[in-house]
Amino acid sequence: MVVWYEPREQHTAYIHGYAPAVRSVYIVDNSEQDNKVLAEGIANAVYLSNGGNRGIAAALNTGYERAIADGAEWIISFDQDSCISTSLLKEFLRICEACPIPGVGIFAPYPNYGNDAPNKDIVYEKRNTVITSGMLMHKDTYLQTGRFRDEFFIDLVDDDYCLRVKRQGKEIVLVHAIEMKHSLGNGFVTTPILHHRFIEHSALRHYYIVRNTLVLIRDYPEQQAYYRRQLSKRIKRLLLYDRNDKWSKIRMCIRAYADYRHRKMNPLDE
Repeated sequence: MVVWYEPREQHTAYIHGYAPAVRSVYIVDNSEQDNKVLAEGIANAVYLSNGGNRGIAAALNTGYERAIADGAEWIISFDQDSCISTSLLKEFLRICEACPIPGVGIFAPYPNYGNDAPNKDIVYEKRNTVITSGMLMHKDTYLQTGRFRDEFFIDLVDDDYCLRVKRQGKEIVLVHAIEMKHSLGNGFVTTPILHHRFIEHSALRHYYIVRNTLVLIRDYPEQQAYYRRQLSKRIKRLLLYDRNDKWSKIRMCIRAYADYRHRKMNPLDE
């Protein structure tokens, strides 16, 4: 399954890269306009329009529920800009099948953002969370855990879901042997003097990240320390290093806090 939003031709090329390794590719399109014509060249594609941008969580739920209704046992989800070859995906599935760790709820390949590499000395690593792109999950895990959290819209949807899976006593396993090319936000930015490197996000994304992080701090007491540190780092980066549209991002962070306090979880307009 892959989630689209305003896709381009290159995104169909990514699908062609891994489509032969799976029975069906469910393309859940969050775009305002229909992009079915882009999917027509993919032999095993099932195109699903999600009725406009309802967020990544809603799109994932649409894809999972349709795949399960069609008889799928295992579902793997990708973002439109994630890239993995057929041979690597087949090897990933083989490695997951051979995993000696009991009670695995979610497998994931190592996401390479272009600046790091996996530890080749490790095959399987237990994690608290992984990203939804590359997430491989059995239908029973989805049915037992429930839907992805629609109100999170886009950010930390993966963290919330993984933490819910963990609460069931299941493991999250990252497979270092398989790399998946993936991009985040607007790319990496390096400050000119201190050479501090960070992922740049828009003001809108800052809103969702801050608001949803506060929800995770509230809902998962066992993870409070970690997410408090993550929130502190984000605010520090914004105040000290981020020079692009800084004040808009600060205003969005303030609004995120206010909406969290009032338990307002409605999506914002683009």
